[in-house]
Amino acid sequence: EQALEARQQLQALAHNRAGLAGAHLLLAMIHEHRGDWDRAVRALERFILVAPSPDWTRWAVRHLHRLLPPPR
Repeated sequence: EQALEARQQLQALAHNRAGLAGAHLLLAMIHEHRGDWDRAVRALERFILVAPSPDWTRWAVRHLHRLLPPPR
């Protein structure tokens, strides 16, 4: 129950403050760990928009490509 509350607080923080790159990255990692690929991808996309540096953006784009299904 505490984990659910913490996750909800983190989601609220990420949605209320677009500039919180760390919250988006952490949410992406949590969703990925839980196997919720759609939410992980959305969180990574939001992280890319506010990434603190080009290096982080490149890392996130590479990671995002690993999460997306292969093209048909």
